[in-house]
Amino acid sequence: MIQGLGLNGAITLVVSYSGQAGALLASTGSVDTTGNYVFAVPAHAAGASAGKTSVFWTTASGFDTMYSIWNPASQAQPLLATFQLGNGQTYLYPVTVPALGTAMIDVKEIAEMGVPDSNGNTLPLSVTQGRVSFSAASGKPTDPMNVVIGGGIYNPAKAVCGDTCETCDGCTAFQITPNPAAAPVGVLTQLYAQCPWTTGGLYDYTESSNWTSGNSSIVEFESPGLANPVSPGATTVAAQMPSLPVSMGQICTEGTLPPCQYFAATPVAPVTAAQVTINSANLVSDQISTTLAPGGLSGTFSLWEVNDLSGNYSQDGINRASGTYTDSFNLTPGSGDGQYSEVAAAWEPPGAQGIVGNVLEYSFYNYGDAHQSQYTLINEGTCSGGSSTAYIITNLSACYSSGLLATTLNSLFESQTVLNGTGQSNSYGLVKPVAITLCSGATAGKPAGANSNNTFVEVPSVTGACLQPLSTSTVAQYHHSCGLQIFLEGYGSPGTEKTVEDECNKCGNDPPHFDNWNPSGGSSCGLTMNDLGSGYYVTEQVQQ
Repeated sequence: MIQGLGLNGAITLVVSYSGQAGALLASTGSVDTTGNYVFAVPAHAAGASAGKTSVFWTTASGFDTMYSIWNPASQAQPLLATFQLGNGQTYLYPVTVPALGTAMIDVKEIAEMGVPDSNGNTLPLSVTQGRVSFSAASGKPTDPMNVVIGGGIYNPAKAVCGDTCETCDGCTAFQITPNPAAAPVGVLTQLYAQCPWTTGGLYDYTESSNWTSGNSSIVEFESPGLANPVSPGATTVAAQMPSLPVSMGQICTEGTLPPCQYFAATPVAPVTAAQVTINSANLVSDQISTTLAPGGLSGTFSLWEVNDLSGNYSQDGINRASGTYTDSFNLTPGSGDGQYSEVAAAWEPPGAQGIVGNVLEYSFYNYGDAHQSQYTLINEGTCSGGSSTAYIITNLSACYSSGLLATTLNSLFESQTVLNGTGQSNSYGLVKPVAITLCSGATAGKPAGANSNNTFVEVPSVTGACLQPLSTSTVAQYHHSCGLQIFLEGYGSPGTEKTVEDECNKCGNDPPHFDNWNPSGGSSCGLTMNDLGSGYYVTEQVQQ
């Protein structure tokens, strides 16, 4: 038919068809001047596409490969042919296809010309096979173009030929990453709508996708892909991606080659909004309560108390499932001394974007392994040795000015009472050293021989320097702070809380040291008092 038109040379025959896809078959071929059949000329569908790849070309053993590129558009199209040379190198060959015109590429001819590309590379004659990708002039395989590419591999000496195989480049899958995703409640987490490309690389379409949540009470979106987990739970999210070119695989077939396809995919991914809640912390009961939500998850969990230097771990990197748990503070002699200000927890379920964490303000001071001694009421009747001068203040409001008695007391009784704080004298009842009473600074009427080691005040009951009754729940401290609450780890279960109500001068010799009141009264003038229990306990100042 074409021969009858009197045409000569290369031509492009365009056929338009309106109807159902796949309903039209086209079979074309070529003949020589004698009318003999030469080879088939596959029909190609014209239409927009991303890049295209010819998966094999060769110039070996007398063969050559040629490509015919037809431009159906009314404007010229600049393209870039990227030859993959099989050794990691490429050769870039720009070609412009005129409007409604054709451009030809002869692979062997390009190699013989030896023209360097923009990177200074050539197409070596020694490289006799590879693949070539055709893209828009930008070189980006995702940029659109609209050309029809036909290729042929032929050997004129052997009079054999064949077609090349065409690949429509495009997305090989549509996905949301990460998948699955777990995000901390209240922490904005970025998700991505992506597709891996035929020629390699991962392309992102997050901003151009429409994002929706299956349950906005669990996860909502602040902007494209930016998920805001608002409450614990599990749901799905979807990204409606724009219409994108789809990889159709390698097309090597007789007959009409199908057009490159576009598809608007909506990938879906499960998302879990995870939360760690520190419900409470109580040093005295040695309990920290945490809740990990929602159900059905498990992951690496750590729980620790925070100080200025590092922290003390109650749990360190254990696997823990969803639920509510109670843990110990786990304070030991090896725990760091000093001020602690917070309790912190971290949980990392699979797919978590960052660690799910929480902090509870909770303060205490750790003295470390503290010496816990005992002191008691000193009974003068149990003290041996001689006596020495003493002064007894009988009127606390008058101090030395009125009612002062000059007398003698057992010398050991005097020193032990000064050391322990309260003594039971034989003649004057309960007495306390003047230094720990309201008369400690008084000077009016004070005798020349009176001092803090031999002057005592009559008192009606056993009290400490803080003027509060002493008991098994009170302790003395060097440079005491009245009312300070301390906790002795492991003295009882889980420990014992006591209150500072007295001064302990000797405790300054080996800090940290606390002196525990024992009301039983010690024999031998209180010289045989043993330490409390094992003598050393990890001790904290309870602050909360």
